[in-house]
Amino acid sequence: MSTREETRQLRLASWQQIFADRAASGLSVKDYCEANNLKRDQYFYWQSIARKNALVAMPENTSGFALLEPPKHESATPGDTLPGVTIELGNIRLSLADGIRKEQLAAVLEAITHVE
Repeated sequence: MSTREETRQLRLASWQQIFADRAASGLSVKDYCEANNLKRDQYFYWQSIARKNALVAMPENTSGFALLEPPKHESATPGDTLPGVTIELGNIRLSLADGIRKEQLAAVLEAITHVE
């Protein structure tokens, strides 16, 4: 592996930690970047690199599953939740159960807009 590739892998590992920290913080990308003096464009650039690397490493015909649960510290009021729905975009199929929170749906839709 070249020095350039090693440097890129180290940066990617650093950004993957940032992605995990942001997710654990519960902050939006905008708020997290502002609080940590990061540029949003850099955040999304490295996020796209991380996703591409994950897709390359994934065997073909592999499906993924991610369970989204409401945050433990918040309780949903009836107007805050939505009925179940299935969304298909190309080769992506997203099934959402009854009771998903509007904020969760917004986060999911934001994330899939960056999937190529």
